[in-house]
Amino acid sequence: MPKEVDHDERGDEILSAVAGLVADAGLRGLTIRSLANRLGGSVSMVTHYFPTRHSLLASLGPWLLKRWESEIESLTDLEGDPLVQLRSTLAWLIPLTPEALVEEKAGLSLLTGNERDAAAVHGLRQELDAWARELVRSHVDGSVDDAHLEPLVDMLYAVTRGISVSACEAEGSWPPERQMSVLDDLLDLLDLLPANQSGTGRLRDLKIDAHGADRNMKEGA
Repeated sequence: MPKEVDHDERGDEILSAVAGLVADAGLRGLTIRSLANRLGGSVSMVTHYFPTRHSLLASLGPWLLKRWESEIESLTDLEGDPLVQLRSTLAWLIPLTPEALVEEKAGLSLLTGNERDAAAVHGLRQELDAWARELVRSHVDGSVDDAHLEPLVDMLYAVTRGISVSACEAEGSWPPERQMSVLDDLLDLLDLLPANQSGTGRLRDLKIDAHGADRNMKEGA
């Protein structure tokens, strides 16, 4: 008898391979044949579930979002310390694991396609970003006044995005330890570091006198 296949599991396997292939080779490297080769199967194994490259790309963003929603649910403890939850959420938004780095690279690649690719992934990167921003907002809303809420969300999200892009562009230079040090430095400066977490304090005492530095340079010239 033929082996029974779990269709949902096979679909996840294929889209996971799509994410890995796009992360390694970009959108240009994604073809039905290259994907089948990566999976070690036939082209028909892919087309049975996703008949075209367009359908693969159109499914990638929603698949990533579904995975992320499932993962973030496991981090949420309504009874827990809000600052611990905030730090855990921000740490989850940066690529601290090899799997997270692959998914981040795949997400970034959604921005680099040609016009045909754009039709398949239109709005997906924006949707993923909007979801992540709302996630950050949910952890700080109510803890600051309305006037400071959006600037704080902007800062927290911009730093996590900057860390993520840096890790994708220069993976060897941004190991998990460095990523977390930058994140904790920011939380430390904003007095958002959990009480049970000791910050590095690398920036807390930093004072910059840009005008004074400029004046000193002119005097030394």
